[in-house]
Amino acid sequence: MARVLILDGHSAAALAFTRSLGRAGYWVAVGANRGIFAAATLSRYCQAKLEYPVSTEEADVFTAAVAEFVRRNRIELVVPVTDWTTWPLSRYRERLDGICRLALPTHEALEIASDKYRTIELARSQNVPAPETWLIQSVAHLHALPELSFPVVVKDRFSVRWQADKAVFGSVAYAYSAADLVRQVEQRLGQAGDVLVQSFVAGTGIGFSCFAVGTEICLPFAWQRIREIDPRGSGSSARKSIALDSNLRDLSESLIKGANFQGLAMVEYKRELATGQLELMEINGRPWGSLQLPIVSGINYPLHMVRWILEGVNPPREIAYKKGITCRRMVGELTHLDNLRRGKPPQWPGPYPSFWGSLMRVAAPWSPGMRYDDLSLSDPRPGLSEIANWFRIRLGRKSRGPSNARKKTARGIVHCHTAYSCDGKLNLPEFCRLLRREGFSFVGITEHTQGLSAERYEAFVRECGQQSDQNFVAIPGLEFRCEDGVEIAGIGISRWMEDKRSDEMTVAIRSAGGFSIWVHPFKNGKWQGPFLQCDAVEVMNGKLDGVLAPNLALLRTYKKQQREGRDAHAIFGLDFHNTRQPLAVWVECEVEALTREAILAALRGGHFMNCVVHGTMSSSGEITARDYARLAGLRGAYLVWRSILRTVPNRGRELLVSASRPLVRMLKRRGG
Repeated sequence: MARVLILDGHSAAALAFTRSLGRAGYWVAVGANRGIFAAATLSRYCQAKLEYPVSTEEADVFTAAVAEFVRRNRIELVVPVTDWTTWPLSRYRERLDGICRLALPTHEALEIASDKYRTIELARSQNVPAPETWLIQSVAHLHALPELSFPVVVKDRFSVRWQADKAVFGSVAYAYSAADLVRQVEQRLGQAGDVLVQSFVAGTGIGFSCFAVGTEICLPFAWQRIREIDPRGSGSSARKSIALDSNLRDLSESLIKGANFQGLAMVEYKRELATGQLELMEINGRPWGSLQLPIVSGINYPLHMVRWILEGVNPPREIAYKKGITCRRMVGELTHLDNLRRGKPPQWPGPYPSFWGSLMRVAAPWSPGMRYDDLSLSDPRPGLSEIANWFRIRLGRKSRGPSNARKKTARGIVHCHTAYSCDGKLNLPEFCRLLRREGFSFVGITEHTQGLSAERYEAFVRECGQQSDQNFVAIPGLEFRCEDGVEIAGIGISRWMEDKRSDEMTVAIRSAGGFSIWVHPFKNGKWQGPFLQCDAVEVMNGKLDGVLAPNLALLRTYKKQQREGRDAHAIFGLDFHNTRQPLAVWVECEVEALTREAILAALRGGHFMNCVVHGTMSSSGEITARDYARLAGLRGAYLVWRSILRTVPNRGRELLVSASRPLVRMLKRRGG
């Protein structure tokens, strides 16, 4: 049998492909980004594993790694599953010409499906109903819009936008007022250059899939969403097969033919609550997350696709699939409940499921016609490991996926200043020697731009290189002062940059290869504006918050923004200036090699833990119940102590601080 490489092993579709082809007797290898938990690699049907360079960071290097694996293992077909890999392979597809085949539509068809605005334009040309959508390229364009009914959807034109060989991830958010819309559009324009504003559609998700061969639409299949991972809109955690009505089929066929798709294709709609009309949401020209449902209902898309590509066997025109089959993914169901636990978002206009009702439905392990995407008696390890990994992440512990076996923990601090800054006390060599003695393996230094020059920063970058070796890495960076008191740190910047507006600053940092952090957001009181679209938000600042516990009010605000679609990581920063500050706030990154590039990749990917002596927090802001109770107590004690100090004269304050130092030192030493 043929040898097949399936990419994106972290995805549900990759697991469905692996099991389907493995059971049919194909030799299956599974690839995944380095450092990511990939359940499909744990399947009994996975014969070989490929850990490739992060495809969204270095598309060229990723493609070269895939090509090398293909040659070495005599692979006949490569199946990319997500946007992370379809675009790089489509762009560099000539590198695999004559070596193997690619399960990809034409590049033009892929562009239509990936571009949400072109998808809407295609729908209009085919008379397919779709939400009102406007392409916004400047804030001035908002004034030309008709009167809007809020909320409206603000989303990127692409789920993943490629700039050279690096991906810029899109986002989806909701604007509940005209002022909110302006703020969100300004932010996205600064990062992406354009953004879509779309009318909100409340309804039930309906899907159509098929196999397009020439002008024929084969193997049509339809399903309805039961539960979504995020009830505001996301992939489904449970869905069921339904009978295919003629309207759904006609609309979908016109779109697929209009896009000139060949092979697997999927179209998703919302059935509007008020009218029952279908409204187009998206088109996919690649495998989708709920692929297991048609397989268990009787249509084995992966098998038909491989036979069509490698053997030239066309799929049958139709298969009478089973209706009423429910398929769910257990980790998706758990995340669905976790989202519901936070309650209905303020101002949400549509229906919202109740937590307790959903819990009762999710808790039932079986009912007639129920199947699972992940759990399988004949191949149990992937599903069970996914659930275990889900709990590890939620409990604030490091994932111990299979790819972490060769990784090591790099312990370091971020947001630091040396004598290169106007207020730093140690020179760079002194500071690095101090960190080495304390057992740290890296530091992200972010010098103030005030008082610096391009020439002096160039010298600083060189000195960081001189202080780095195989055991310690000094990563250069800058802290920028933007308008309204906003300060943004950029770690990993090798060239001088001037201060800019906050929305422009984040884009500039990323363009320079850096990692952007919104530092001390509550420095001047609780932030009143929209959360910035940085890579990370500093939810603990060792200078402002002390070194015992994070700012819990800021953490709660961060979690609220996260639920509303912000995708920034949460990070602890020390804000080091002098030796009176204890080195008791740090991060721990999982890296394969102690290099600047590996550390920055771990930070961007959220593969790090935030640490203080008495507890840890994940990059997504999750803290165990035990750690939270301990940190909340320490945070409360710190705030009370700080308020007491403010009420006494300077002399009395000095005496109290001196008397408290033994206790503070003990607290900083003792954890657990």
